Amino acid sequence: MLGFEDLLAAKVAIQMGVVTPEAARGWLAKADAAGETLVAALERRGTAPADVTRMIAKTARRGMFLKAESVYLGLLRKRTRLDETKVDALRVRRQGQGLKERLGDMLVAEGAVGAELHAQVMTEARAALASESEAILTKYRGRGFEGIEKPSNMVRELLAAASVGRSGVRRKTASTRARSSLAENGFTT
Repeated sequence: MLGFEDLLAAKVAIQMGVVTPEAARGWLAKADAAGETLVAALERRGTAPADVTRMIAKTARRGMFLKAESVYLGLLRKRTRLDETKVDALRVRRQGQGLKERLGDMLVAEGAVGAELHAQVMTEARAALASESEAILTKYRGRGFEGIEKPSNMVRELLAAASVGRSGVRRKTASTRARSSLAENGFTT
């Protein structure tokens, strides 16, 4: 079933330059009609090479993760005063670890937030994220996914981060890798 992560995946594909906005709207409509996720529809139909589809899916998942963290942190700030220096330091550490750990779990481990408060805010954040995601999806559906092409700063930052290796040396960009893979596999955008 189509969700907010699928909208992110479409934005990723557009901003990578591997698909036109019109094609992305078509992908979303077909996946929605079939009751499946965008990535599942792309994989099933062979719309894009597997490595490109995986890259789009991974970037969209990372975007969803960051969106969820943002909602959590916003709700936590409403409930308690946080040491923002500690939050920033944990974010930097987590980024260096490849976003493997949730910020809330790190705050609990550091003693900055109690486990009970963390659990309450997580429950509230999940509900808020689900509600917000459904509202955004409903809005896009209602207009035939028009506007999905509007650039996203978060997607731009995720794609930029994907083009830098762990050593900090700039690699071939995600967009270039995807376009190369598309061309090698006989796909056109």
